[in-house]
Amino acid sequence: SLVMLKRLKKKFKEGLYSETLKEARKFLHSYPYSAEIVEVYYLKAESQFHMQLLDQCVQTVHHMIELFPDHELTGHALLRVGRIYEFQDRHEEAMAMYKLIMKSFPYKAIGKEASRSMASIRL
Repeated sequence: SLVMLKRLKKKFKEGLYSETLKEARKFLHSYPYSAEIVEVYYLKAESQFHMQLLDQCVQTVHHMIELFPDHELTGHALLRVGRIYEFQDRHEEAMAMYKLIMKSFPYKAIGKEASRSMASIRL
């Protein structure tokens, strides 16, 4: 699984997002109980974002919330969803997302970032 994860990360770093998604699907299917699975979900969500598959990205992040509610990468993914909502002029949903992040990750940089993002939203 580490070889596959390395390949997945390399494709992501090279900006090959559709290939990253393919590798992520293979990884999730082959190693559903891997310790690295949260990172694979995160790279999947980020690839979907970069490919403008915003609804799919949000779905992936919601899946992360169910599986890894306290993981730092889930916090980063939630920030991404907040930004997507902002792009879509869904400011109240973005605000709710940032509040959730601040409640769930209060002492981490993620919480500070959510707080800054909230301050910039004009309702």
